[in-house]
Amino acid sequence: MSARACNSLFFFFIFIFIFLLVSESVSSFHPLDPLSPSEINTIQRTIKRSHLGSTQNLTFQYVGLDDPDKRTLLSWSSNHTKTPLPRRAFIIARSENQTHEIIVDIKDNFIVSDRIYNGYGYPTPTSEELEAASSLPFTYTSFIESVTERGLDITQVVCETFLPGWFGEERKGKRMAKVMCYYRGGTDNFFMRPLEGVTVTVDLDAMAIMGYYDRIRVPMPKAEGTDYRASKQKPPFAKRTNGITVVQPDGPSFTIDGHMIRWANWAFHLGFDARVGPIISLASIYDLDKDEYRSILYRGYISELFVPYMDLADEWYHRTFFDSGEYSFGLSAVSLEPATDCPSNAVFIDVYVADQSSNPVKMSDIFCVFERSAGDIMWRHTEVGIPGKVVREVRADVSLVVRMVAAIGNYDYVVDWEFKQSGSIKLVVGLTGVLEVKGVPYTHTNQIRENVYGTLLAENTVGVNHDHFLTYYLDMDIDGQDNSFMKAKMQTVKVMDGRKTSIPRKSYWTVVTETAKTEADARLKPSLDPADLLVVNPNKMTKVGNHIGYRLIGGSQTTSILSDDDYPQIRGAYTKYQLMVTPYNRSEKWAGGVYMDQSHGDDTLAVWSQRNRAIENRDIVLWYTVGFHHIPCQEDFPVMPTLTGGFELRPSNFFDSNPVLKDEYRSILYRGYISELFVPYMDLADEWYHRTFFDSGEYGFGLSAVSLEPATDCPSNAVFIDVYVADQSSNPVKMSNIFCVFERSAGDIMWRHTEVGIPGKVVTEVRADVSLVVRMVAAVGNYDYVVDWEFKQSGSIKVVVGLTGVLEVKGVPYTHTNQIRENVYGTLLAENTVGVNHDHFLTYYLDMDIDGQDNSFIKAKMQTVKVMDGRKTSIPRKSYWTVVTETAKTEADARLKPSLDPADLLVVNPNKMTKVGNHIGYRLIGGSQATSILSDDDYPQIRGAYTKYQLMVTPYNRSEKWAGGVYMDQSHGDDTLAVWSQRNRAIENRDIVLWYTVGFHHIPYQEDFPVMPTLTGGFELRPSNFFDSNPVLKVMPSKPVHWPNCTVRP
Repeated sequence: MSARACNSLFFFFIFIFIFLLVSESVSSFHPLDPLSPSEINTIQRTIKRSHLGSTQNLTFQYVGLDDPDKRTLLSWSSNHTKTPLPRRAFIIARSENQTHEIIVDIKDNFIVSDRIYNGYGYPTPTSEELEAASSLPFTYTSFIESVTERGLDITQVVCETFLPGWFGEERKGKRMAKVMCYYRGGTDNFFMRPLEGVTVTVDLDAMAIMGYYDRIRVPMPKAEGTDYRASKQKPPFAKRTNGITVVQPDGPSFTIDGHMIRWANWAFHLGFDARVGPIISLASIYDLDKDEYRSILYRGYISELFVPYMDLADEWYHRTFFDSGEYSFGLSAVSLEPATDCPSNAVFIDVYVADQSSNPVKMSDIFCVFERSAGDIMWRHTEVGIPGKVVREVRADVSLVVRMVAAIGNYDYVVDWEFKQSGSIKLVVGLTGVLEVKGVPYTHTNQIRENVYGTLLAENTVGVNHDHFLTYYLDMDIDGQDNSFMKAKMQTVKVMDGRKTSIPRKSYWTVVTETAKTEADARLKPSLDPADLLVVNPNKMTKVGNHIGYRLIGGSQTTSILSDDDYPQIRGAYTKYQLMVTPYNRSEKWAGGVYMDQSHGDDTLAVWSQRNRAIENRDIVLWYTVGFHHIPCQEDFPVMPTLTGGFELRPSNFFDSNPVLKDEYRSILYRGYISELFVPYMDLADEWYHRTFFDSGEYGFGLSAVSLEPATDCPSNAVFIDVYVADQSSNPVKMSNIFCVFERSAGDIMWRHTEVGIPGKVVTEVRADVSLVVRMVAAVGNYDYVVDWEFKQSGSIKVVVGLTGVLEVKGVPYTHTNQIRENVYGTLLAENTVGVNHDHFLTYYLDMDIDGQDNSFIKAKMQTVKVMDGRKTSIPRKSYWTVVTETAKTEADARLKPSLDPADLLVVNPNKMTKVGNHIGYRLIGGSQATSILSDDDYPQIRGAYTKYQLMVTPYNRSEKWAGGVYMDQSHGDDTLAVWSQRNRAIENRDIVLWYTVGFHHIPYQEDFPVMPTLTGGFELRPSNFFDSNPVLKVMPSKPVHWPNCTVRP
């Protein structure tokens, strides 16, 4: 068979399979399904037949499913009945300048209720209204004159509509918007060329201009270098990577039945809402031992997205966006591009929405669903302790990803829900697109003498400082509706000198659990106190007596630092908290309230929570905020490489055991490696107190490396490398397959932007992310450490370590937790088996040479600035944050313990600048702030004193390379990084070394038994003004993959 015929046949079978996979049948209709086209038509007919049909200017601002009663739905679901539940729709409509809240019975075609809303705030404008407002300036004489006087061609001007927010006005005002304009001339990336100083105010109900302001004139930023489209790039180009594709000869492992998705041990419902986008419902996992599906999450989605900018100019102070409630996150979804937005094995799903007349509108390819095989390891262990025998077991990690991308103005948000066979759900959001910039008269930083509220990115172009706060709604149902929220706090226990024992340890940490009884107990701000955050079912236990639960593993602790009395902060008051917990209430689903446009913050999550309702052993909802403080850097221009954040929901004693058992080169880093690995256990028994391991200096981390298994330890495209070491007689010994090197294409997005603001044109550019991974696995005793160095084309280096293997356990006489009356220093995992509490601290040595040896370490601190009421300005903002940089002059200045003060950590070359005058540098983006909590006088802590710090910086010294010293075995801690640093040497503009500690406090859970699913941590080194612009702008789309021949399975 010819290659062409073979390929055609192959794609024909794939097409037929996918068509059958996604075809919806009437029998698969689910009560949580989004509204169908026919239902949207029914809603339109029903309302237009009512008294509202005869009114003028009837518009449908929101049309969505009216959530069915939860208990009724769960009863319907558990009984597996085919009898349909009532279908109702919730509609917000505008008619004769009034807001109507309407409930429509879809099946019987009648209006259940129609209530006029008279409170503060307005419904989300329709896309048609925003477009109409954007067109008004082009017929307005004053605006035309402003454009002409600037020497611009009005046919190249594009305008965008912004909602004004609320800034203390006591009376209810008009429904209005502010229109800001940009200049396309020479580029489709018009956001990079703002018509600075011009503001048009529009009355949305009258659809007329009610105010015009031309305040200042600054040079128009150049078009050159701003266009991100591949067709507009000029040589030289970045080196193209070879194509990578994922082929599943037997087709996908998941099935889609209507909106129900089943894969591996997971089942869940995928819905869509015009306001919030993807909704995951009824997520449950199949338990092999119990032979049943067990509930995890009743419903989850992004409830609100708050994006305040820090510029107080007249044209900027009001840019404090609530992207879900003001602009509709779901309606901002864009069609996904095969092979770039989603990998080649993805299946795409369409959705339907209602326009402002309630006509159904098809949105194509809004979701993609795909299996991810990124070369990660689910779990592994190598056992070399059995004489004459090596036991090695590895499982490759494969997960299921559901993705949507929303393009809201200049930003593109990549929203992923990732389901893992281990029972974890990872929720990740990626920020990309283009920055919101302002025009300025400056072409170099040395000209700036005022607060420009951001970073000079290019000539006449400032990227304005801002935040992103995504608040997730998570209705957790852990094996049932009645749950509790718990903090498992790790508390240092000091061992008194007078204690009657021969044990010389001075401290350990133990676990103290606190159950939140009311909402106030569960309002969590960022904290340095180490703790696991758990949702448990207090009514159910594992076989050995642990409450079943799930753990929330958070990302960076980033919350709002605006002042509490600033008007945008009043509206988004809940973003002061990392986590809030409320009792389930059907009406409380949007964190900012129903009516966000000009809302006063009187109907928000923060207000509801003040009732301080009981939440112990109740049906509870978690509200978790993923935050980003964004100081723009030149690599974000003209399009921003994806920056990710998120969190993980991980089973914690939910199962009785592990559920998955069965160009010119410029210097960045001179040398990097794991310098030491400190693993202290918290058991004070005679057989245990001394188990405070230094795995590099005491056991040889490199010598503990094991041979890697193709297709499990490393993907099928990996190349393996051998190494040689010396035995005790200095004979060379070959160690095979110690490293693997592979290109990773995990379905991630390097950068993207969809521009819908150009009339009659949609511009979409996407680059799939491909990176290079270098991996080694060290099996040190019971633990296996998966060490990855990942190099990205954007210039970032991601350093990740995965912990897996088997736990260090102790034998006990207990078979159930109700028998325990003493401190067992850990968790009962199985009968007579306790997993002992312990830590892992991996200290990395990073000799940074940013474009040369002489570097400096800088903290770019985000500092709240209070705007005094007496300030001579018309701007009603009460606060913003600004950047204050501190350069470390000596080692003491750069010894950093965990801190809640938001800051970017930078290594810069103070002797070199970008074209516009920013010092070139790299940013260290850390992970969890876990450092040692043993007492300073405890002997293991004296030896590992440096693990009290997250980061230390020293001047380069050839002899200082192992953090614990050269001789670790029985060392006294007198020759360590902590001792060297006490000399307090100068480090400014010197050859410097960063020592960064990745820490884990490990409370064992039953899922870690008998072998532990991989738990990862790490950090990223990301360029920050190292390049003059985005270094992957000229990466061309990957070449398509062509198979020269194939065989068709019968």
